[in-house]
Amino acid sequence: MLEFIYSRLSLQSVMWLVVLFPLAGSIVSGAFALCTASSGGARLKPPAALLGVASSLGSLAFAVILFFTLTGFEVGSPAAITGPLFRWLSVGDLIVDVGLKVDQLSLVFVLTTCVVSSFVQIYSIGSMYSDDGFLRFQSLTQFMLFCSLLFVMAENMFLMFIALEGMSVAAAALIGHRLDDRSSRTRVAGAVAMSAIGDACLIAAAFLIFGAMSASGADPEFGLFGFETMEQHAAYLLPVSTKLAILVLLAAMAKSAQLPMNLWMSGSARAPLPSQALIGSVTMLAAGAYLVLRLNFIFALSPAAMSATAIVGAVGAVAAASMALAETDLRRILAYSAISQYGLIYMALGSGAFAGAAFHVVTHALFNSLLVMAAGSAIAQAGGCADIREMGGLKRRMPITGWAFVVAAAALAGLAPTSGFFSLQAILGEIFGRGNIWIWIAGFAACGVSSFYIFRAAGSVFFGDTRMPLKSYKRVSEPGISMVVPMMLMMSIVAAAGVIGLPSCLGGDFAIGRWLGDLIPARISRFPDMSCGTWIVLAAVTFLWSAHFAILGWLIYSQKRDWPARISRRIKPVVTLVSRRYYLPELYSVLVIGPIGWIARTIVDSGLDRTVVGGIIVGGAGRAVGLIGSLAQAMQTGTLHHYLLYFLIGAIAIIALVAL
Repeated sequence: MLEFIYSRLSLQSVMWLVVLFPLAGSIVSGAFALCTASSGGARLKPPAALLGVASSLGSLAFAVILFFTLTGFEVGSPAAITGPLFRWLSVGDLIVDVGLKVDQLSLVFVLTTCVVSSFVQIYSIGSMYSDDGFLRFQSLTQFMLFCSLLFVMAENMFLMFIALEGMSVAAAALIGHRLDDRSSRTRVAGAVAMSAIGDACLIAAAFLIFGAMSASGADPEFGLFGFETMEQHAAYLLPVSTKLAILVLLAAMAKSAQLPMNLWMSGSARAPLPSQALIGSVTMLAAGAYLVLRLNFIFALSPAAMSATAIVGAVGAVAAASMALAETDLRRILAYSAISQYGLIYMALGSGAFAGAAFHVVTHALFNSLLVMAAGSAIAQAGGCADIREMGGLKRRMPITGWAFVVAAAALAGLAPTSGFFSLQAILGEIFGRGNIWIWIAGFAACGVSSFYIFRAAGSVFFGDTRMPLKSYKRVSEPGISMVVPMMLMMSIVAAAGVIGLPSCLGGDFAIGRWLGDLIPARISRFPDMSCGTWIVLAAVTFLWSAHFAILGWLIYSQKRDWPARISRRIKPVVTLVSRRYYLPELYSVLVIGPIGWIARTIVDSGLDRTVVGGIIVGGAGRAVGLIGSLAQAMQTGTLHHYLLYFLIGAIAIIALVAL
């Protein structure tokens, strides 16, 4: 099969096809949307749906071909570079070529992104087909997939930045998909503002890199922003490594919605649910983690930056999990869940557990997308209601969806034998083995809270007595086959994907860690020494801790629904603090939005726009023209001696100017 393909295509062509399939789908779907903007495009929905699925599956097929091709090499690392397609920029030492690079890390992310996106595209046919903006949605999701694949396969930091910008634009457009919802403008503005903060930090990091690389003597022809060139000359980045790593961390925090840059993610909960699966699983949030993983050689130079990354992750994991605990909107619960899980990933990154972090990115992408798909099916069958207090008992009417949610919830909670158990143990075990006890305690606490809130949601939505009107409840049923089949397939993958990270204590060899080993700096790549007994004890303690809270959350919210209200009254200050999201929106309003609004109103609008531009430049020019016109009109008297006087004055003025 591979011989047949490569007799017609080169390896570089296969790499570009992985990226270009969704771009072609996006362009065609966008053209469909533009051509049928007034009619709704009902006739073009079937080909657009087929095109969306075909482009995602096409990328997946060529990604699999690429994987087997590179893993078939017996010598060297499984990596390939296309070489420059064309030269984008050439100004002095600043030379930027457009090219792709595939190695172990990018292959992991490409395969995960393609798998999840393919299932989401199939699911969206049943979920979004009746939406008036279906064609626009198809174009945007395909464009986001294109940007995501280009981001992880970019050969240099400049191309990565361009792809990240495209991803941010697509995410903002999807968050504002409901054109008739006026509040969407606020959510889009928040997403754009946070994205701009991350962009500014990344640009500042690029300036530092360019300065250090220019001084290193690296050949500009190879591209000073190329990842291989940067890694080869990493020693020259040592003087600015802490500043550089902190800037990259801030950019990653903005993209991954880590505290305190998390407010935009709650707005994404109002986006169409299939796009929420993409944003929270394999695109925006994953982009921040990939940024740190790809530049791990910079973070390895700065222990301070590594510690800061771990602390950011610990705070985000615990705080976001507690926010999810206080939410009643199922979509927002899943949004805060994604933030919390990426907090765990940043804990691992800051502790040097890069392979464990990559493993959890993969498993989270799988179980989070399954959670969102199951939640979307439940919300659609409940008539659009997303309040978990108004649902219940749905598993009796839609058992496949109910079990899909439970399996994904078990993976999120880290319950064996799901894939989430193995990735969570890979993170917590390595953090503990490296001696980061306080970070481990934060992760351990986050696991308990996560188990409680996700099974709180499962118990409230799918178990117990329903709180829906009886007529509405009787109409509930499993969704269409295009939604059920992806959930069933994803459920199987979520249950079995842990084999890629099976530890040696359980007869495996931690395959994903071995796969990524060459890309991690040698001084932190070695897994900490830990006996099988210690690993088993830690895993058992974590499992029992999570299982205890999972059972408690399910039992209370499916059988004893009056308990939470009574308990909340006793700890009202804590409940208020968490439900108000630790007053972060108010702090933003006072510290950020208020000052920016004052500057916009007082300096920009009143001072600059109205006074300078409107009053002096535009208004002054108009008044000057009017004054000249009035003087010219007054001079037109029709008297000859007046004209002779004007001529004399003009002649004297010209002579005076010449004399000076």
